Amino acid sequence: NNSDADSLAKNKAELHSIVRYLYSHSEGYSPSEAPVGGSIANGKKIFKEIGCLACHGIDDVTSHHADFAPDLSSIGSKLSSAFIYSWIKNPRHFNPDTRMPVMRLTNQEAADVTAYLMSKKNKTFDQASAPVADPAVRDGLILDYLKVQYGIDGAKTQLAQMDDKAKEHYLGQKSLSKYGCFGCH
Repeated sequence: NNSDADSLAKNKAELHSIVRYLYSHSEGYSPSEAPVGGSIANGKKIFKEIGCLACHGIDDVTSHHADFAPDLSSIGSKLSSAFIYSWIKNPRHFNPDTRMPVMRLTNQEAADVTAYLMSKKNKTFDQASAPVADPAVRDGLILDYLKVQYGIDGAKTQLAQMDDKAKEHYLGQKSLSKYGCFGCH
């Protein structure tokens, strides 16, 4: 079906531009602490005992969790062990306004929970390659946004003045707004 292919191409262009936009506005981070080796089995036990399940879901324990905390079922595919360990030890290092409490875990307990969470992988995600955006599709999406403000001729003029970076930035910002990402992030 051609409309499915068009829709997929547009989604890839939007996703590519969102990633580029976010990277261009991201600051580097430095974990506050470095993890030591941990036990997956002990980490799962600690995870269940210290109250993580009050807010978080995780596939091998429960799928039910509160709406304000992420499901951690594939967190090992999304974050580094250094980030997870630092977050567990002191979530306010990264986000002073987080609802995540300081759990007061020993270094070894935090390392064990980190090992457990790093074992939670999404193989499909890990094996997927980044979407490749078709520049013509990207430009068509940008024209759709610009023509509302400038008309078709003005939109074409505006688009012609943008380099690839400006195009990615523009479409990334518009796509983030379209999908409501700024409502939570």
